Amino acid sequence: MWFSLLLFLEFRSGRKISNLMKLLPFLKSVLKITEIRTVVEAYLPQLALIIFLAMLPKLLMFLSKVEGIPSESHAVRAASGKYFYFTVFNVFVGVTLGGTLYSTFKKIEAHPNGTVKLLANSLPDSATFFLSFVALKLVP
Repeated sequence: MWFSLLLFLEFRSGRKISNLMKLLPFLKSVLKITEIRTVVEAYLPQLALIIFLAMLPKLLMFLSKVEGIPSESHAVRAASGKYFYFTVFNVFVGVTLGGTLYSTFKKIEAHPNGTVKLLANSLPDSATFFLSFVALKLVP
């Protein structure tokens, strides 16, 4: 599960739009329009997380059954517990702290004594991510 967090943090960084244009060349002309590129950069990471979280319960249910849990209700309970812990630790704590560390890593290397101040200044950027995430999650 930590692997998914690393992939998501890499995807959340803005460099993936240029890689996306290389991977899907037909999007290059569309993504050159600044308004569309801004919308894609703003909402694509949240949409990727929502899609991943939508598929995660099936995966966790499969993993619970592979564990050898005999009854369906116990497997559902185990899968929902795993989903809760995944959501709390990977999505909220991991994305917040990981995204903050990922975005300020170069600055922390240059000024290791000011690590706390750098992290405190870059933490509000994660609030924008979560506001967009919650807003997109509420759309039916």
